[in-house]
Formats: sequence, C-alpha cells, structure tokens
Amino acid sequence: MATNYFVDPQSSSALWVKKNKSDPRAEPINKNIASVPTAIWLSSIQESEFELTQKITNYIAQAEKQKTELMFVIYGLPNRDCSGQASADNSADKQKYKTWIDTLAANISDTKMTIILEPDALADISCLTEAQR
Repeated sequence: MATNYFVDPQSSSALWVKKNKSDPRAEPINKNIASVPTAIWLSSIQESEFELTQKITNYIAQAEKQKTELMFVIYGLPNRDCSGQASADNSADKQKYKTWIDTLAANISDTKMTIILEPDALADISCLTEAQR
C-alpha cells in the first residue's frame, strides 16, 4: 500500500500560490508543486530545544489532521558536506548535535514517519579526519 505523505501548507510554493491566486501560474504551480508531498528538512540545530519541539509537534498535528505520514530529512551533522561545501555547517559540535538528535527522537518516538538520516554523511566521510569521523 502506498504511503500518503504530508503536504506542507506553509511551503514556499504553497504560500506563493495563496498570495498570487489571480496569477495564471498559480493553478499549475499549486497542482504540480505546492500540492505534491515533499520531505521536510530539519537542519537548524542552532534552534532551541523548545523551538524544535514546537516545530515537530506542529508538523505532527498537521499530518494527523491531513491523515498523512511525515517524511523528515534529518540534516545537522557537524562537518557535513566537507568536500563540496555546498551545505557545509561547521558551527555545530558533537554535544549540540547529540542534544538536537535527542530532542528530535523524544518528539517523534511514537509517530509513524519516514526518516532520511544525514543523506550525504557517508559519501563525504573521506574528507574528514579520523577524529571527525
């Protein structure tokens, strides 16, 4: 059975459609982009535990209301993307990351969802020092 994934009503495309209803592009953008389920990227490990908890709780409530399943991309690993630097974020340390992951886990533990964990972490491991690995 196919999974019915969450459509974020606050995505940039959905907000654009709401703001530009009379634009002739609004209908195809809504149909082909804003109404299509996508993964929600969680990568702001600088936010407080309270902010993260609020965000997760809000997404879970919205998904329950839609009767859909969430798909999260967890993306906050320190030294991520060390080879390409396209999305590198070296501001996090191991303890902050652990706290962030623990907060995520505590808030999603009883919720059925799809998790994509650190999608480029293994691909970039070769440019990290042994201590960073």
